[in-house]
Amino acid sequence: MIRMKNPSFWIVGLIGFCALSMGVNECAPGPGPGPNDPQGVEGIYDITYANTIHVTLDIGGATQSVDAHMNDTIEFNTPANGKVSVNLSEYCARPEVVCPSEAFWSIANVRFPRPTESLGDLKSIQATDGSSKASPEIIDGAVNTVTGEFIVGLKAASNGGQYCGALGISAVSGRFAHDAQGHTTGMSNGKIGVAVLGACAFGPAVVGAVLTLETQFTGDRVGPL
Repeated sequence: MIRMKNPSFWIVGLIGFCALSMGVNECAPGPGPGPNDPQGVEGIYDITYANTIHVTLDIGGATQSVDAHMNDTIEFNTPANGKVSVNLSEYCARPEVVCPSEAFWSIANVRFPRPTESLGDLKSIQATDGSSKASPEIIDGAVNTVTGEFIVGLKAASNGGQYCGALGISAVSGRFAHDAQGHTTGMSNGKIGVAVLGACAFGPAVVGAVLTLETQFTGDRVGPL
């Protein structure tokens, strides 16, 4: 996990990452809760993942993408070695691999570690594993208190291995949803992206390629911290 000592630098870095991972329009100001108490997003969230994964293989800037279910075997064409394939269920079951739903949690706690600090409309947030009884892992991030958009990451998305540990990053992004009164009800437009070297899934036939797996999620705010 990457931890930044300077919260302002950390937030600025997340804005740039958000623009790359979600698109400029997703990060730009838009309809949101308005200038309500930003502490309103603190709470416990029950996370529900989509049953599909968007998989992209980038070989030297040429990308191929496919939407698949966990039990599917996906296939890509490579210029040097023809077709390569992998079963997603078997791939995600490998101990050295972290897939999108494993990069976040089923229950997430969100809090403001520094409630008096901000950078314009942005405030630092932290997410932790709400189902863990031990000392939970902490992931740093930022929320736009006007639009409700958030991003948390970066953190390691691999447990090592010859190819799987060489890149291995992940990030979680989305928007806090609010009711007409401005009360936080959950998370919407959630995305979890995991990027590893393509060789992690397909072996040396695609050395130098980057494999990205992305899944969507929603979160229901089920209570305060």
